[in-house]
Amino acid sequence: MNEIALELLDEIFSRAEDESKICGHEIHVVELLQSYLISRPEHARAWALYGEALRELGRNKDSLIALSRAYELASDTYKGHIAMQIAVLARDFQSPAEAKKWFEIGIKHLGNEFGWPWIICGSNLVALGEFAAAIICFETTINNNHEEKDEAYFNLGLVYRALERYEQAITCFENAIQITPNYDEAKSALDGMRNISKTLNLTLKLRKTLGQIH
Repeated sequence: MNEIALELLDEIFSRAEDESKICGHEIHVVELLQSYLISRPEHARAWALYGEALRELGRNKDSLIALSRAYELASDTYKGHIAMQIAVLARDFQSPAEAKKWFEIGIKHLGNEFGWPWIICGSNLVALGEFAAAIICFETTINNNHEEKDEAYFNLGLVYRALERYEQAITCFENAIQITPNYDEAKSALDGMRNISKTLNLTLKLRKTLGQIH
């Protein structure tokens, strides 16, 4: 391959990277990289960008093929990020059960370096009804003091609410709001817990009246 062709390939990849950072420019990334990858089929980063752009365009099957290829070629330090991309695709395109194994692979590679993998992994476990495992994920983000700590508290609160552990849920929502005062979802969730003790007392009174509690 001559020097001009090599320079052009470098320019195409650089352009693709720039376009990938702009919302709505996925078609540019796809057009640039589908030609680029013919000449440089061993470029893991290019496959990853290509796969993510395909996912945004709704070409899920093609995206999975591209991201799987990226994972095969990636270095150990990069595999974790790609595994998380595949996990999100599998969750949305296939099922939370199929996504679970990829989330586990991603977490194994990334460890506790980032908080966001634990958040989305925990959310996927919630979808599967695996609340105990989800709690561990959210607590990992909190205990490592990651920047997503507010989101972790909010999601942990949702789990406790689902488990009818209302006092713990309230504390989690309050913690999320303390970190991020304008956290509207946490505010709404906390507002929904208002006067829960009065509701519980009424239902307890009814159960006693009906002889359900001795």
